[in-house]
Amino acid sequence: MSRIGNRPIDIPDSVTVTKDGDDIAVSAGGTTLSYQVPEGVTVDITDSQITVKPTGDSRHAKAMWGTAASKLDNMIVGVTEGYEKKLTYSGIGYDASTSGGSLQLEMGYSHDVSLAIPDGVTVKTEGNSITVKGVDKETVGQFAASIRSVREPEPYKGSGIQYAEETIRRKEGKTAV
Repeated sequence: MSRIGNRPIDIPDSVTVTKDGDDIAVSAGGTTLSYQVPEGVTVDITDSQITVKPTGDSRHAKAMWGTAASKLDNMIVGVTEGYEKKLTYSGIGYDASTSGGSLQLEMGYSHDVSLAIPDGVTVKTEGNSITVKGVDKETVGQFAASIRSVREPEPYKGSGIQYAEETIRRKEGKTAV
């Protein structure tokens, strides 16, 4: 039994949730997110709550039950508050800047790395930090992960790109005997 799927999802007054067949649209303040409910899951929408139930007893239906409930809850939080990921970078000559619809990263390679910023995501660079904001949790998290994968932090000097709340376990280098 899914603990996340059992929990009803509260709909704030400022949010509108509409259902059209298997498609669910969540909108508030001019932003709209849509989600297609997976096979084996039913969604019931009342005035102030959303309930998600599996249609059968199959393994797939049980797996998608909690996933669908979590996705709908993330959509409601996304249109009301939004999501934000902060990354920091450190290293000699490392730099980040935004130009047009892309993020330019100078991370010690012989070339600059250019990442296209997805729709619905805003990127802000300030000092040695990069802030990724958006309404879709999945898109924000995936883009932040792709930024981090350009130069992952290394354990000896600590240089590279890391999440702001992440702690890198440092290793001791060679020591003279």
